[in-house]
Amino acid sequence: MKESSEAARWYQKAIHDEGMAEFGISGGQEYADSVCFHCQQSAEKNIKGLLIWFSIFFPRTHSLQLLLNLASKCVHVPDVIWQAAEKLEPYSVAIRYPSDDPDPSFDEAIEAVECMKVIRFWVTSLSE
Repeated sequence: MKESSEAARWYQKAIHDEGMAEFGISGGQEYADSVCFHCQQSAEKNIKGLLIWFSIFFPRTHSLQLLLNLASKCVHVPDVIWQAAEKLEPYSVAIRYPSDDPDPSFDEAIEAVECMKVIRFWVTSLSE
């Protein structure tokens, strides 16, 4: 395992999404959908950075579950990470567009932020 400038670029983009999620939380319920989207994006980019760190090829996907399956070939993925990814999974694409489905609640947005942070801390612990 070696540090990769490409992995660092993914981690930087993940930090930007995390910042947008944190900023959106201050807007309350009105921005809950955007918060959840940025949380999913941050988690996705962190996991992709980790895969690059370990030189694991990944396809173009937004699926956190698929990405974690790839990561599990070289690192242990704790249950809490699988659970966090499962909660964030629905926020990858459809949430960005108008829909008849209800938007996430503010409580769901707060939960998404926590899931995003759990994944970031796990990734960080593996790539230091």
